[in-house]
Amino acid sequence: NKVQGFGNRRIPDFPSQERGPRPIFVEGGFLEAGVRDAVMSETPCSEIRMNRKARAGGESRPGPRATTGWVAALAVLVLLMGAAPADAQGFSIIKPKTERAIGKKYDPLILKQMGYYADPFLQQYVSRVGRKIAGAINRKAYTYHFKVVDQHQENAMALPGGYIYITRGMLAVLNSEAELAGVLGHEIAHVTQRHGARQMTKALGAQFLTLAAAAGGALAGGGAVAPAITLTQAVMSNILSGHGRAFEFEADEKGLYYAWKAGYEPREAAKFMRRLRQLERLRGIGYHGFGSTHPETTMRILKLEELAQVLTRPGQKLAVKGDPYKAQLSGLVYGERKEGFRLRAYRARGGETLSDLAADFLGNRNFSLELALLNDLDDQAVLKKGQRIKIVLKK
Repeated sequence: NKVQGFGNRRIPDFPSQERGPRPIFVEGGFLEAGVRDAVMSETPCSEIRMNRKARAGGESRPGPRATTGWVAALAVLVLLMGAAPADAQGFSIIKPKTERAIGKKYDPLILKQMGYYADPFLQQYVSRVGRKIAGAINRKAYTYHFKVVDQHQENAMALPGGYIYITRGMLAVLNSEAELAGVLGHEIAHVTQRHGARQMTKALGAQFLTLAAAAGGALAGGGAVAPAITLTQAVMSNILSGHGRAFEFEADEKGLYYAWKAGYEPREAAKFMRRLRQLERLRGIGYHGFGSTHPETTMRILKLEELAQVLTRPGQKLAVKGDPYKAQLSGLVYGERKEGFRLRAYRARGGETLSDLAADFLGNRNFSLELALLNDLDDQAVLKKGQRIKIVLKK
């Protein structure tokens, strides 16, 4: 049950509802059937009945209760569609207040399934970078929550309403604060552009088409219909698994702009994407959009590089912060916990090579290539004094 996001991962298995009617399938997920009284008239669709006998001719015809249910079903759709006009982020009948409630509801389930990484200093650092980016944009509809989850896969994701998660595995492959800003900016863009809400709007629209069709069937002699507006596990899984090609391109562009606006070097994000493409080929690593439902990775890299060139200007001071970022990773659990590996952020004495470090720490000079790949360096590089190098060591 692998899906594509910022990496290949298993979607958390959220607890299923213990009671309630069967969910109805719609495009993009399932919606629960059964919530009716809050949105229907005094005569719910589940009570639609047909007159079995007509007063003349012996033909069946709809009674007043059936007509009421049909009209109410259409009225709900009209009211919802008219309640939330389209904005710059695209049409959605899900309001920001509802998005915040959805994020708050599912946040503890995400943390329960994926695990909260118990390092308060690293959590504070990631939150600080995320808040810096969020503070640089104009949209203040959401309060952002940035959390590191205890997963070794390279991944990041966003729930509606401003809840953003990044795995320790993703932190391990990043090499600068600017690269981290690119990833967080991408996820923030999913929130500001309301991609989750727009996906849910599509699912709700399909559900109401199902409702209308079923109500029409009831008029012709069919059974009960119950409108469904409650989100279920499958809908949330659809949000977490990725947002589709158009939304991923939009998040790439907006996210890069947000990181640049916060003062970070945008070319670092494009460079990171190119490096992950290399890692994907060597180790099978996935990334947000490396699957069939997302944009072609090479095209994404080219677009990011073009946009980064447009944003940067001669003499502009933009932050990279490679060594400070790596220093934050010292002690980070690396890979699966049972393997017992952790990252060390070694500070070079100056004049050393990666082969020297491989021999000293790993017992084999030939591991210099692995160090080069992990640190995004040439394997023949001569290290400067004070330069930070990530080394994977047994605990």
